[in-house]
Order: sequence, then C-alpha cells, then structure tokens
Amino acid sequence: MKNLLYIVLLVCVTQLQAQKTFRIINLTSNTIQIPVITTSIAGGLYPQFSSKPSGVFSVAPFATFILQNTTGLNLLRFPYVSTPASTPVLPQWDRTASSTALPTTLTAGAAGIASGTVQVFDWVQITNNGTTKTIGIIGSGYPQTLTSNGWTVSYTLTGATGAPIYTITVQ
Repeated sequence: MKNLLYIVLLVCVTQLQAQKTFRIINLTSNTIQIPVITTSIAGGLYPQFSSKPSGVFSVAPFATFILQNTTGLNLLRFPYVSTPASTPVLPQWDRTASSTALPTTLTAGAAGIASGTVQVFDWVQITNNGTTKTIGIIGSGYPQTLTSNGWTVSYTLTGATGAPIYTITVQ
C-alpha cells in the first residue's frame, strides 16, 4: 500500500512538472537563421501563431535555442514566453484567427494566453548558407526531414502527450 501511495504521488508530481519544450539544435559550423516558427491547433487549424514580428533570429554554430515553459500558469501551452528566457527572446507573435483574417500582433505573454491550451508546433523555416528549408509536423504540408545542398534539417517529437518536446536538428 505504501509503495502504491509513492507511485501515485510520483505520477502527480511528474504531471505538475509537465511542460512543452521547443528546441533548435545547430550541429553545423555555420550560424543558421530562423525566419519563422509557426504553431497551430493540431492539424494546422486556427488560430495560428507566427514568430514573424519578432524578426529573423540566429543560432550560433554548435548551439541550441530552447523555448520552454517552466513556471507560471501556462506550463502546457506552447512556450511563446520561455522561462528561463532563451536568447534571443521572441517578444512578439502574430495571431491569425482564420484563413481570411489579417494577423494581429501580440506580445509573447499575450500570445500564450490567447493560444489556449492546445497549440502545438506546426512548421519552421531554417536558412543555412543562403539556402532555406521548411519542415514541419505530419499534416503541415512540409516534410519532417529534408536534405539538400550538403545539409539536413529534421524534426522529431518526443516526450509525453501533455508535455511534448519538439526538436529541430540542423546538421
């Protein structure tokens, strides 16, 4: 009985620590640029969020960029605001409510609240040595792995259902 109580407690604590993580791992000797990260409700449904208003950002050679919710009320939401803060910070996101709506620019904090709890990573653009590749989840219309011009970008999903880890690897 005592062991059962410990197991139940461990499961509860694990669920309280659940968090979504998005990371881009640059395994090349080049600085890569990220023009856009896009999220949506699973299957590409609206609302959709885009990092475009934050501008193109870079990931140094052999470095990792991480967005992760670790505190606050939005542990299970896509980490528009990352704590501890990632470098660079993505301060603004565009929210598009439908295929005909114009995007509304929100602060990262407001995007996390406006997204609801079901936002997932959808697709990302990566530029390396002047060549841009777009990859995404199944259903995004983009491949999960793309190799050309001497480099590969791939997407994997690990973690639990409530706390996915979205990993983009450039090599």
